Amino acid sequence: MIAATRKQFEQQLAQKDDDIAQREQAMRDKEKQLVEDKRKLDDQVADQVAAQLKAERARVVAEESKKAKLAINHPCLNLTTTS
Repeated sequence: MIAATRKQFEQQLAQKDDDIAQREQAMRDKEKQLVEDKRKLDDQVADQVAAQLKAERARVVAEESKKAKLAINHPCLNLTTTS
């Protein structure tokens, strides 16, 4: 009877160990997935910020170019005529 009880206890203990190992593996898998998802999100944010900066730079260049053209053609400067 003691041997049967011991065997049953050992089987239960082995099953619990297996269950814990499976849960730990599932947690490691979830952690890996979270790290990958975070990396992808960081890449998306970086790409979006880069695109916004590029657009803003283009807008500023166009605006400054327009200002420069207006300044060059301003009648007070008279830079477009030769003396």
